Amino acid sequence: MAGHSKWKKIKRKKESQDQIKAKLYTKMAREISNAVKNNSHIHAAVDMAKANSVPQHVIDKALSSQSKISSEEYLYEGFICNVAVIIRAYPENKVKTSAEIKAIFNKYDGQLSSSLYLFDRIEVIYISKEHKVDDLLDLDTLEDIEEDEEHIILYTNNTNILVKLLTERKISILNKNIIYIPNSTINASSIDMFDKVISLLYDIDVVDEIFSNLGEDGIRTHDTQNYV
Repeated sequence: MAGHSKWKKIKRKKESQDQIKAKLYTKMAREISNAVKNNSHIHAAVDMAKANSVPQHVIDKALSSQSKISSEEYLYEGFICNVAVIIRAYPENKVKTSAEIKAIFNKYDGQLSSSLYLFDRIEVIYISKEHKVDDLLDLDTLEDIEEDEEHIILYTNNTNILVKLLTERKISILNKNIIYIPNSTINASSIDMFDKVISLLYDIDVVDEIFSNLGEDGIRTHDTQNYV
């Protein structure tokens, strides 16, 4: 799995800082809300939100019964300008979101069809570089470990177990995610149109992340998080 971290190095395109921040806050609130519903890893979820500078009122609302954030993940698969994409969304209204995505694909000659088979699903957890890699190698479910400029990145086959083990060791989690790494790469028939479609898709509020098999060195992941 070594080398998969290059998905993090893409340049975020076509999103304002306000959009990025809003989606990050929503993601953190969703993590807290899910933790409350499942009565599991609540403190870890709150600590993760605080590490990402989420306002206290957002955290408090997510902890309360007032939270109405959609927690059901939905993946839309397809091709844009011959490039495979996976769109992760948390729609409150699946019919509305599906119609919005379909309209964009239709307008720009995209195809909504299976593309998931072209990607590997990877679970990752980010922690601070203040920790020593050698002290983490014995963690159960850990498949690989890497470092970038700011984080230690843990690849796992079971996020829940690894979160529990890290919490027991009082290691704060900066973020966690499921990412989709392409097992092959391709060039777009029109990079300008491709980027325009990605921009339009991100204008849909409930779209969380978009993964593709295009970009510098063949990979461009259109990620909304502020820690990569």
